[in-house]
Amino acid sequence: MSEKPKIRIGPLDTVGHLLTEMGKVYRHARHGKLDTADATRLVFILRSMRQAIEGQTRRISGLVRIDDMGEEELLELLGGEPDAEGLSAAAGGGAVGNGEIRNDLL
Repeated sequence: MSEKPKIRIGPLDTVGHLLTEMGKVYRHARHGKLDTADATRLVFILRSMRQAIEGQTRRISGLVRIDDMGEEELLELLGGEPDAEGLSAAAGGGAVGNGEIRNDLL
């Protein structure tokens, strides 16, 4: 039985790295070095990893935008009205306005 050739796998921690690896898988399949069924499975895994990284990036971007908002913008986002206690009362018990971020807003 012949051994499979060693295929170098680069870092897979950014979208760019994942796209590079997808390109390598595609080229190996096109040149007959990798079975197309195996290539399909590998690209599916790489695509899932890319979606996870992109989702994480969007969530972090959303948190940064919320953190940068002023009190009026936060009130508009929360659909609340300021009262004597200010923003924390409108945010449902102080979850926003004291440095914390509510997960249910994202």
